[in-house]
Amino acid sequence: MTTATPLCVDKNPSACAEIGPDVCTLLIDFAKENCAHQCNVCPTPSVPSVQVSTPSPNGYVLLMKGVTGIGTYPPGVTDLFGLWNSTKTINEFQPGANSLTPNFPGHYKPGLSNNWPSLCLDKVRVSIYKNGVEKAFMLFNATGSDKMSWFTPSRIIDSSWVDLQSTTKQYFAMSQDPDFLREFYASQNADKSKCDSTGWMFISTANRCHMEAEKKPAFYYAPGQTSAHWGYNKPGVGDVFTIQGHSKCPNNVVLPTVNTTGGGCLYKGKLYHQGDNWEDGCDYNCTCDDEQSGHYSCNALCPIYDHLPKLCEVVIPNGQCCGHVECRPDEGGFITAPPNTCFYKGQYYGQDDTWKDDCKYKCECLQANLGFFRCKELCYKWQLPSQCTLTEPAPGKCCKTPSCPPWITIQYPSGYKEE
Repeated sequence: MTTATPLCVDKNPSACAEIGPDVCTLLIDFAKENCAHQCNVCPTPSVPSVQVSTPSPNGYVLLMKGVTGIGTYPPGVTDLFGLWNSTKTINEFQPGANSLTPNFPGHYKPGLSNNWPSLCLDKVRVSIYKNGVEKAFMLFNATGSDKMSWFTPSRIIDSSWVDLQSTTKQYFAMSQDPDFLREFYASQNADKSKCDSTGWMFISTANRCHMEAEKKPAFYYAPGQTSAHWGYNKPGVGDVFTIQGHSKCPNNVVLPTVNTTGGGCLYKGKLYHQGDNWEDGCDYNCTCDDEQSGHYSCNALCPIYDHLPKLCEVVIPNGQCCGHVECRPDEGGFITAPPNTCFYKGQYYGQDDTWKDDCKYKCECLQANLGFFRCKELCYKWQLPSQCTLTEPAPGKCCKTPSCPPWITIQYPSGYKEE
């Protein structure tokens, strides 16, 4: 804690004035050092009880969170787009309001969201969660944007769908579309008369179509790797909608991050640390990305095969979680390969799937639409000093590991982990 000086003055008054009142509650360390007079922290510094930490390289700042079925907003606001577009805040200092689950029954938006120029954002991530697991996302380039201009197709740099960037969009906007009253709507096409549309994600604010039965706001997403035909395919339904920003602020600027524990990633009552991987039954494969912010990511453990030909089906062997595609020969004796898959040694794999070929290779399906995959040797080839040896793999592992005397330090490759 900084000791108060005899004269209570602001060391950097221009910066304090530019950031505004939020500097006192959201940039606490900066405020104590530079804005003591404005924030009245000279005699006995006092700050709100709010978890703060410096964002790590992987850290995200939670800018807004919506919870399904919650209709309570600040005065003058009636929906999540209106909340984002306004300068209003909600549940900023309520414990648990900024967790990525619906356990706290209220939306969340901190004052930080209204100070876009001071956040140093280079990326913005829009996500839909279900039971604390990210089910769908769009990642945007935020460099040079403002609070209302980043949500455009030209700024998309990644997503959970393989066709989002390459496919024409008929409607793509934060604000409500006039026909369906949908927000943050990413649509490939939209038939005004039949609710017969295809797309990737939207917030539903009204029961305009038969599949929009959930209490509002409701969060819908395409559950596979491509756009969904809303009127014919069952959409995925989430319970939390988030806007998160990736900050590149210098270390002396303190921002609140997505935080539930302050010392790890909390998932279903168990605490994990940076780099830990775990599986949730046969559903998800998860990684703790940033233990300071508590941010973790989960992906479907098994590939999702969309639009299989009639002669193909997913077969799940007994005792295993994931299935593979098998196709029966047609009348001419030909076997049709399923679309958007990589074929390797009799097995089909979906986009971004990884697999091991015994203890020889580790492979990844890079472009499923082209059937393109890449394999590399599973085990790292060590070049060791003569004083070092390679020990046999641990039980359940494939690769030998180096063992050296205490005075020799081994430089491990970036991202190395035992296989």
